[in-house]
Amino acid sequence: MSTKAQEGLGLSIVYGIVQGLGGAIRYETGAAGTTFRVELPVP
Repeated sequence: MSTKAQEGLGLSIVYGIVQGLGGAIRYETGAAGTTFRVELPVP
């Protein structure tokens, strides 16, 4: 099981990579939890 500090760091790293590639991260929060969607441009 991971801690919140580790989860936050992982998301920060993914965000940096996605931004560098010209993409975006979207999220939706609902009763079942949070869903993250990574969108990357098609070359």
